[in-house]
Amino acid sequence: MQRNYNLLVIFAMPVVALVTRVFYWGRVYNFLEHLALNAFEVSVIMVAYFVMLPSIVLWPVTNLTFLVLTLVHQAWFYRQVLGPSWVRAIATTLVVAIVYLGWMTLVGSWLSSMF
Repeated sequence: MQRNYNLLVIFAMPVVALVTRVFYWGRVYNFLEHLALNAFEVSVIMVAYFVMLPSIVLWPVTNLTFLVLTLVHQAWFYRQVLGPSWVRAIATTLVVAIVYLGWMTLVGSWLSSMF
């Protein structure tokens, strides 16, 4: 799975964009705009992870802190960009996290068995 991680992230983006599109169906953004917004959010999270990587290696508990901060940032991002409701933003964040983890598990195991 480590060899194919970039492919997993790239192929997960349309799935995540579809989830946010469904949660924000009545908004003005179309599917491609959701794809671009989620790609931007993933890039922000990855840059933050690389910045925090030394502390994560030295203190593993920092990884849990990073996970919580990532979820909070993602909820804030969805609230600021996509809509005024905190409840919808938090629900979208949790569903996106579950779908993303499911995607990484299912497709990652399939890819690792293929290659």
